[in-house]
Amino acid sequence: MQKPQRNKVRKLEAGQLAERPARARILAVDDDERNLLAISEVLASTGDVICAQSGEEALRFLLKEDFAIILLDVLMPGIDGYETAALIRQREQSRRTPIIFLTAINKEQAHMLRGYDVGAVDYVFKPFDPVMLRSKVAVFVDLHEKTAEIKRKAATEKRLLAQALQAQKDKLEAEQTLRNVEERQDAILGSLPVCFHARAAEPPFAARFVTDGVERLTGFSAKTLTSDPPFGLSRVHPDDLARLEQALLAAKTTGSYTCEFRWLCANGEYRIFLDQGVMSSGSDGRAPEILGTLLDVTERRALEDQLLQSQRLDAIGKLTGGLAHDFNNLLAAILSGLGLLERGASLDDQSRQVLELMRRSAKQGADLVTRMLAFSRRQTLRPQAVRLAGFGDTMNGLVAPVLGGLIRFDWQIDDTVWPVHVDAGQLELALMNLVFNARDAMPSGGTIVVHAKNRALNATSQDLAAGEYVVVTVKDTGSGSLPTFWRRS
Repeated sequence: MQKPQRNKVRKLEAGQLAERPARARILAVDDDERNLLAISEVLASTGDVICAQSGEEALRFLLKEDFAIILLDVLMPGIDGYETAALIRQREQSRRTPIIFLTAINKEQAHMLRGYDVGAVDYVFKPFDPVMLRSKVAVFVDLHEKTAEIKRKAATEKRLLAQALQAQKDKLEAEQTLRNVEERQDAILGSLPVCFHARAAEPPFAARFVTDGVERLTGFSAKTLTSDPPFGLSRVHPDDLARLEQALLAAKTTGSYTCEFRWLCANGEYRIFLDQGVMSSGSDGRAPEILGTLLDVTERRALEDQLLQSQRLDAIGKLTGGLAHDFNNLLAAILSGLGLLERGASLDDQSRQVLELMRRSAKQGADLVTRMLAFSRRQTLRPQAVRLAGFGDTMNGLVAPVLGGLIRFDWQIDDTVWPVHVDAGQLELALMNLVFNARDAMPSGGTIVVHAKNRALNATSQDLAAGEYVVVTVKDTGSGSLPTFWRRS
């Protein structure tokens, strides 16, 4: 097998990375050159793959360049993958770079949890599936490129806005003998969805001039802000106040500032504002001022969050589909083995009961796999009318063998409870999860009670629409209980 081009990588390390095309860079770290070659071939179309054969070499690359994602082998000579990941997370420049661990043996939960603790976002087990590896890496590369594009656009907007502000300042200085500053600003900027302002350069940064557009943004008139010097800062969210004050103070040395903060408007709602400005020179004999603009970016930030959430859900869907197919093969082998045991062994009644419980659990797992596949394909499940009272015998048969003699299970749902519109398999799994959580909260034993009541909501709340619901509660004698709503059929 051909070895990776190590000499070429070292030349890039010497300073030629910056001369390469503007593609996303992927750092692959593995002490096995064959694995590095395989990764380079699989991800060649996704981005530029930079190879390192040790944690130390990877850290040297990170000192010079940024990467969209890091593929990190767990077991390596010198510092291993966990130690390398911890060092990566300590650096501000690489703190948020996604890390996917590569491992061939550490599939235990403890090892995986350790990886997630040091900052990993996922695991890929060797030998890896090229399609799955490419799909996982592509998600983070795409996110990296979109983030870089947003930063480039923001930098361009900031530069253009600073230029516009400087041009406006020059215009105000040239025409100040002809008309009053406030009248000119109102005439030019009155119809724009942006607020221009001038404020003192010293705390509390009192507003000296504000365009009338501020009332559309905040609900307060310009006079309210200019007549009360501390008013502007008093409405800033407490968590953002120190950052805003620091940005305004720094404008005296840098000549400009940019800050995003939450501000409490007249309707009692916090809105997100982008405040950008420049420092006036005070060449006309007036005291220096900060001239800036205020732009409401609340909806923009909400759309960005929705985009990121959509990308995460898409990645989860792709991952779920792959896992579900593998899990289905395992369940098929389990069910086949149970059938062979039942036909080939002489079992007493208790053994047959245990065997039947295992078969039922495996079938429930197969149903869960079906729903996972449906989720990954974005298909809609078909709920139906279900009476909760009929679940009593089923739940007793499922949970009694695993609760043990110290815990008593009490099903308190009768026919007076309305039928619910729900998928029966999902409902059964949800109840079993709640019961098992209750069991774990009572290591010394106790009682688990499941009961339900009818409830009608006359008005739409934040989480539920108005209508008729059934509230199911799982209580235990341990710590806490959990109510769950299902809509009436």
